[in-house]
Amino acid sequence: MRTALNEGRLREARRLLGAPYCMRGVVARGRGIGGSHTVPTLNLDPDCEMTPQDGVYVTETRDLESGRCWRSVSNVGVRPTFGAGARVVETHLLDPLEADPPSRIEVTFLRRLREERTFASAPELKQQILQDIRAANRFFALRAALR
Repeated sequence: MRTALNEGRLREARRLLGAPYCMRGVVARGRGIGGSHTVPTLNLDPDCEMTPQDGVYVTETRDLESGRCWRSVSNVGVRPTFGAGARVVETHLLDPLEADPPSRIEVTFLRRLREERTFASAPELKQQILQDIRAANRFFALRAALR
């Protein structure tokens, strides 16, 4: 299961676990780059050390205190466009927050969209994120249609 996650093979990890892989933890304060240059994110400080392969994923995010859930897109990696640093899990909610941000969340990884890569500028990265959001919305629409 660890190898499947390290290689971004979510279907295999799900089969081995019997459920989609998820991470829980505290929402950590970020550097504010997403809110000012790209899209706002919740930054997960996970309770575990095992993370999927660096990249962008379709996810679902749940507030561990209230149970509220959101469709989301998450990035796992070092944010190379803004000067690579520590590995982070950043999650952009596709649905309105409508209340105070959660303090503890669970992020469930549903599908890998692409690898993490360096962009020439923040606007170029934002355009890619908007494409990722459209891909995630298509994923959720298809999933809803199949239910």
